[in-house]
Amino acid sequence: MDLFLINTAQILYLCSYLMRDILWLRVLVVVGIIFMVPYYYMRSEPLIAAILWDLVFLSINAVQIIIILFERRQTRLSPDEQQLHQLVFRNLTPKEMLRLLKLAHWTEFSEGEMILTRGESVDKLILIFIGEMAVEIEGKNIANLHSGSWVGEMS
Repeated sequence: MDLFLINTAQILYLCSYLMRDILWLRVLVVVGIIFMVPYYYMRSEPLIAAILWDLVFLSINAVQIIIILFERRQTRLSPDEQQLHQLVFRNLTPKEMLRLLKLAHWTEFSEGEMILTRGESVDKLILIFIGEMAVEIEGKNIANLHSGSWVGEMS
């Protein structure tokens, strides 16, 4: 039984070192530790220090596995968030997109409503999601902005 436990643990450790995915590396290490603890305990004189250290390593790896699984869980964007992601933020991961959206708020403007005034400081970034906007100076239309355009970035 001793040979089975120690050899199984060592083979699992060996396999863990061959893993490229950190999650699988940690899973194999945890399973290897589970085989090592009984081996240490069943000695004629149990190796308590080794058991305690393995339990510390098992705990650390178990917490890291939970963190990795939490980070890898599927992120779902609403249809509008998905459309915005494709329109402007394609380079962000869905998780990064959700973090960004936590800082933002959606606002609807009425037709003809003035959003920014020349000379006033701008304290926010505005992105047109759906629709168009005219940029006028002294009553003259100098630009038309469409979906995916930033507003006021040069004010």
